Amino acid sequence: MNPSIWNHRSVRGALEALYHGKCAWCERKLDLHIDHYRSKSLYDWAGYQWSNLLPICSECNVRKRGAFPLEDKSPRLHSPQSLADCVADSAFLLAENPLLIHPEIDDPADYLGYFADGRVHDLGIGGKGTATIEVLQLNWPYVIIA
Repeated sequence: MNPSIWNHRSVRGALEALYHGKCAWCERKLDLHIDHYRSKSLYDWAGYQWSNLLPICSECNVRKRGAFPLEDKSPRLHSPQSLADCVADSAFLLAENPLLIHPEIDDPADYLGYFADGRVHDLGIGGKGTATIEVLQLNWPYVIIA
């Protein structure tokens, strides 16, 4: 894979505009990188798919490190049958039952609540909130914006 493709300024610029210059996970405005929702090490076929690319700050990028938890007993996908299977909200991809919130197809407000001090908590719907908080360590002091 050639990272210069997804790090090209036109891709980066479009993602930064779509996310208003904020990290897709913690929403801080920092130096953003391009991350893969589904890890390119586990899903090499999804490396160049637009709906798999998210702007991410360096701290969240380090914390995520390619993690992509699935619901118990969900089989990990291999190769899609068609390009239509690679769209984030395709039945093919959703059948995998990912536990990370995808900010383009999941409404984070359905899964995450906020305490007055800025900490995040799971709203108890399907485990996505808990998994996202744990993988991205969203309650670390550097993330909390009170």
